[in-house]
Amino acid sequence: MARSPLPAPPAAVAAAAAAQRAAALKHAGGGCGTVLVVDDMALNRKLLSAMARKLGFATIEAADGAEALSALAARDAGAGAVAAVLLDLQMPVLDGWATARRLRALEAVQDAPAARLPIIACTACDLASDAGASAACAAGDGAALSVEQHTLACGVDVCLHKPLSLERLTAALRELRVLTAA
Repeated sequence: MARSPLPAPPAAVAAAAAAQRAAALKHAGGGCGTVLVVDDMALNRKLLSAMARKLGFATIEAADGAEALSALAARDAGAGAVAAVLLDLQMPVLDGWATARRLRALEAVQDAPAARLPIIACTACDLASDAGASAACAAGDGAALSVEQHTLACGVDVCLHKPLSLERLTAALRELRVLTAA
């Protein structure tokens, strides 16, 4: 009887995902790639897009999670890969928590689990609070989670608090291997 292979360590999975994204971006001619900026406030989208462009990324914008999912579907259909998502949490139509869960659910049914799209929450929520998302922050066992714990449980990779600095965004993108050190 053949043994099933051991799961790859998280660092190996992250490295494989980074290599796959880099290859897809190079193939798409995207330079550093494209960042999807999702925020219901136009000024926030403009500021986050300007930061991403300063780091060498192209940007596309969406005003809510539903628009973001549509934009990603269009990109997957041939418009080029998205390197990362900068995602607000509190938005109308489809909030950031639900958007992250839907993105991860879509990834789960795809054939390439290593192609995890990095999601960075950019929020004005009090991340340490356990009341920010009210009942939505309760764990399955009823224990209260902080907003940050709940956000990470929804599939977000990194949480950043607004106002955002270019340095913190750069560090997060490097941590997720979306941006390499110069």
